[in-house]
This record gives sequence, C-alpha cells and structure tokens, in this order.
Amino acid sequence: MREWADYGLAAAALRDPWLPPLDLAAIAAAQPTLRVQVAAHPQAYQGLSDWLWAVGDEQVRAAVAWRRTVKPLATTPGGVVQLVPLATLYRPEPGAALRQGVGKVMGAYCAAVATIQLIAPMVLVMLLMLILPGSGWTIQDGLKPEKIMPWYGWVMIASVAGGALWYLMLRGRRLVTTDITTTTAARGRWALLGKLTVVMFLGQAINALFTALMSLTGYDASTSNTTVNALFGSLSGVLYIVVIGPFLEEVMFRGAILRHLAPYGANFAIVTQAVLFGLYHFNFTQGVFAFFIGLIFGYVALHYSLKWSYALHALNNGLVVVSLISPLTQSAFMQLVAVATVGAIIILATGREQVRTLVAAGRSATPHPFRAGWNNTLFIIITIVIFLISLGTTVMVLFLRT
Repeated sequence: MREWADYGLAAAALRDPWLPPLDLAAIAAAQPTLRVQVAAHPQAYQGLSDWLWAVGDEQVRAAVAWRRTVKPLATTPGGVVQLVPLATLYRPEPGAALRQGVGKVMGAYCAAVATIQLIAPMVLVMLLMLILPGSGWTIQDGLKPEKIMPWYGWVMIASVAGGALWYLMLRGRRLVTTDITTTTAARGRWALLGKLTVVMFLGQAINALFTALMSLTGYDASTSNTTVNALFGSLSGVLYIVVIGPFLEEVMFRGAILRHLAPYGANFAIVTQAVLFGLYHFNFTQGVFAFFIGLIFGYVALHYSLKWSYALHALNNGLVVVSLISPLTQSAFMQLVAVATVGAIIILATGREQVRTLVAAGRSATPHPFRAGWNNTLFIIITIVIFLISLGTTVMVLFLRT
C-alpha cells in the first residue's frame, strides 16, 4: 500500500478498476473530495462503504447507495468472470446533479455578496452613527469609505466575516473538518510550489499592463478603488488587507466553494471559484487580476492545502501594501514584479508539458462539466449581473472623465 498525498495521482489511480482495496481506502482517507469516486469503485468493499456512508455527505451516500445496487462483475462468453470497466460502471450524472451543486454554491455566494457589499456595511455604519452622535453624517456620507476611514477596516472585517457564515450553512461542519484542514504533504513537489509563487507575480504584471492600457482612454483606476484606498489609510484596514481578509476569502473560495465543487472535477472547481473570486471584487480591473491569481490559489489549495494558498494570498497583498509606503518601495516592488514576470514566462515556456499533465490530471469524469455546471440559472444571472455592474462602473468613470 502506498500513500496517496497527490490529488492528481489519486484521481488517475481511481480510473483503474483493479486498484487494490487497501489503496482505495488510503485514497478515501487522504483525499476527501474523491470519496464519491471511491464509493462507486468496483473494489469498494463493505467495510469501506459503511465508513464512507458514516462520514460522507449526500453525494458520497448517493454513490454508496448506487454502488450497492450494481454488481461490478460480468461473465464473458467463455465463462470467465471479470470486473466491469470503471468507465462503463460509474459515470457521474452530468446534468441535474452538477447544476444542483452549482446552484447551492451560488445561493451561498449571492447571500454572502449581498451581506458583504450592502447589508452588513449599512448596518454597521448606522451603528457607528448612533455610537458617535454629533458627527453630522448622513446615511449617504456614512456609506462612503473615505468618510469613516479610521473604522472602515473593522467594518470590512465584520462584513466579510458575516458573509462567510453563509458558507458555513452550505458546508456545515465539513467547512472545519475537511475544507480548511485537508492537507497534502508537499514532499517532492516543493519546486512546483515555488514555480507557482513566481507565476503569481505575472498577475501583477498583467494588472499593470491592463491598467496602463485603460489609462490611454482617460481611465483612472484610483477613482474606482475608493474602498481599497480607504483601507490603506488605517491600521485596521491594513490588518484586513494583509491578514484577516485573505484568510476569510480563502475560507470562502478555496475552502467552501472549491471543496464543494471538487467532486465534479478539479479543473471545473478551480476555474469556477476563480471566476466567482474575480466577480466578487466588483471592479473590472481588479477582477481580471483576481481571476488569474484565483486559478493559482485554487490549484495550491486543492493539491497542497489551504494554508499555502493563504500564505500566497497574504504575501501578494502584503507586498502591495509595502509598495505604497514610499516611491522607493514602489520602485522595488515593480522591479520584483519585472524579474518575476521574466521568470514566469520562462517557467511557462519550458514547462508546457508539465502544465498539460496537470490539466489532464484535473479533468472530470463528468462529460462537459463546464457546459453542465454553468448552465445553472442562478449562476448565469448572478455572473452576468455582477459583470455588467463592474463593467458599467468602469464605463461610467470613463464617461465622467470625458
């Protein structure tokens, strides 16, 4: 028996109908997001099925129940008893089940976004207005980040924490017992983690290039970053940007959303949570950057652990904060980004085969998961609405500039 710490190897191994039962049990223990496939595997024995039923979610239990109704043995014309090939024995239902899983995610996402962007800030600002009488604030003034700069960091911390509670309702105790605690030992994959860290800085270069191109039209990115600028002006804001915000966002996106969608395929889960992470920023320029690094954070969280995606997230945000201290630190940061960008291009150019291998390992057993999953009505409506709001804000700034 071997340890199955690598998600890609474990997922590939499950395609083998003759996988030894002890390896099957080890995969179930090491990779919780693959338990649906383990439950339906031809070598899933009674004791393993009973354990999966006890610790699994509704999807795992459905797979266990299905497996118990199917005999994975077939008799050939010559009378030889063989295992039925896994590809014909188990194929996750590509339509309704996947759309339902995405629908649950989008329900929590919609409630969390409303809480973070509107409900919680409004309630907290009104409380501040009551606690600090005589300030002369109106509701409209209070909702402007620059008007409450000393407290805005705490407002955001409380708002995002409140939004994260919706994902606790989505995942239940699994948010703590599985989603944010599952760890895969890096062992011989430290080099890959280092390469991903370098590639992460390519996102900063893309963001800078995109902002520069936008500026040619008269667009000033700082005018659409009022919230971020206000956060930089207080200790609580910096604490939110560098420490607490990254942790809560990792719990929401690379914890709950990624783990909830992972049984439908690693690639599908990573890309979907990155799309939602980009939209979550409600800012067209930031959204493109957030989508890019969301792909990296998603891969790291799924194949290593949430602690490493959090470390990368905090590192990225922390360096941005440091770069704003003075022109000197900003120059040093841009030089770091330039060097890392060259390194990232070399890594991607020379590692194309490795990238193909990683992508192939993350493919779903469900046919066309993006077509099936993204066909959820709530997903379509929410993504289009938020995209149009973000794009509209950018266009409005351009119009006002002209």
